[in-house]
Amino acid sequence: MTKLYSSQDPEETKDEVNRLQLQHELIEAFCNGLVKAPIDLTRAGQRILDSATADGYWMRRMQTIMPPGTEFVGFDILPVVQHPGNPFPPQIKTVLRSVLDPFPAEWTNAYDLVHQRLLLVLFSDEEVARILQGLISCVKPGGWIQLFEGSGKRLHDPRAKYFGTFYDLAARKLQNIEVGARLGESLRKAGLVNIHHETVDFNIGCSNPDRELGAKGAENILSIIHMWQNETGKTQLTVASREEIGLSEEEWENLGRLALQDMRTYRTEMRYHIVWAQKPVAGL
Repeated sequence: MTKLYSSQDPEETKDEVNRLQLQHELIEAFCNGLVKAPIDLTRAGQRILDSATADGYWMRRMQTIMPPGTEFVGFDILPVVQHPGNPFPPQIKTVLRSVLDPFPAEWTNAYDLVHQRLLLVLFSDEEVARILQGLISCVKPGGWIQLFEGSGKRLHDPRAKYFGTFYDLAARKLQNIEVGARLGESLRKAGLVNIHHETVDFNIGCSNPDRELGAKGAENILSIIHMWQNETGKTQLTVASREEIGLSEEEWENLGRLALQDMRTYRTEMRYHIVWAQKPVAGL
C-alpha cells in the first residue's frame, strides 16, 4: 500500500521511508522488474510521470535503466518523503497534487509512460473513472500507461486465521479492493489499445522458497498492520468494527505477532494485478 499519512516526526518519517522502500523491493522482485509496458529503454529524451509517487523510489530505480536526461515527474497529495541526506537528482522533479485535481495543461499528451500503483483501492468507482481519465490524458499518442493494484482474493491456508484478519481489515478500510481485476476493461472502455493484464501471486513467509524474500513479505504485512493500529481520528478502526470480525481487544493489540506466527506456519499468498495499455497513435 502507498503512503496513507505524513508526519513531522523524524522517526515516523524514517519508518515510512523504510516501509515504502521495502514495498518497492517486493514488487520489483515478484514482478521481475520495474516496467512491463514495452517502452524503448534506449531512446533518449523520454518523459515519465509517476502518479502517487510516495517516496519517489520507483523513479529513482527507473532512472538507472533509462538513458541520461530522461525526465521524471512524480506527484503526490502529500509532500514526498525522501531519504534523509539523499535528494533527488536534477532529472527527477516532484509536485504536490491530488489525482482528483485537474492536471496542468502542459501535461496533456506529454508523457511516454504514466505509472501508478496501489492507489485506486482507496477510491469509489466514480472517482476511479475520473482518475483514469486524467492519467490517460497525460499519455502521449503511442505512449503507455501502467497500473498496479492489489486483490481481495484469499489464497492462504484457511488455518491462517490472523493472516485472514488482515483481509477482513482491508475490506473495511479500502473502498475498492477488487478494482485491479477490472482495470483492463476500464482502459478498453477509455479507448486504449494493446491492453495486457497479468496477475502475480506473492508468496510470503514460509510459503516462499527464498527465505529472505518470504521474510520481507511478512515484514511488509506487519508494517501495514502497525500503521493501521496507530491510526487516529476518522481512519481509526472502531471497537464495533473489530467486534464485527470477531477480533478481541487483546487479539487486536497482538495482531502483528499472531499474523507473523501464521505466516511462519501456513501457506500465505497475496494476489496483485498489473495492467498496461497503449494510447492510440491517432490519440483520443
